[in-house]
Amino acid sequence: MLARAIAVASSVLALAACAEPAPGAGGGARPDAAALTCGEIQELPSEGQAHVQEGAPIEPASRPATSGPHYPSWLDPEARVIDQPVDQGLEGYAIHNLEHGYVFMYYRAEDVPPGTVEALAALARSEEKVMLARYDQLPPDGPLTFAAWQRLRTCSEAADQDGVTEVARDFIERFRGEAGVAPEPSGP
Repeated sequence: MLARAIAVASSVLALAACAEPAPGAGGGARPDAAALTCGEIQELPSEGQAHVQEGAPIEPASRPATSGPHYPSWLDPEARVIDQPVDQGLEGYAIHNLEHGYVFMYYRAEDVPPGTVEALAALARSEEKVMLARYDQLPPDGPLTFAAWQRLRTCSEAADQDGVTEVARDFIERFRGEAGVAPEPSGP
């Protein structure tokens, strides 16, 4: 009888340990909501790193691009938040930044709350080799995308600005500069 009582008590304790805390109750880490709305990090094949004449058409296999032909100049490293939407021309410069170990955080303005955009802008301003840019051609199911050389992570939601910022920090730490696979990470 005592053994059965101990077994029942152990089962109850085990179930209680697995249960999520009630809203407002402390204890236990909450699941990372942003991670739940972001896909796995994709490893994309290299499209090369050839320089092409400025103004030449840039036609990457992925949008946004993670490698490929690009212009010989790059985006100003001090302009960490790009106010104009990324177009084909701007992407030709951005790919060059990626080649030098940059991480880009791209967003579609109509689908990402202003608070999230501002949180990501603050992150970009505080980090080396990190840029934030509006990218209207992102796919409908991915209004927020993180890009590095041959790496891409797309998020289907961006309402949880703290969670999104943590996902961004993780991506940055994994792929910025020497941490990633950029062919020339020590550049500007």
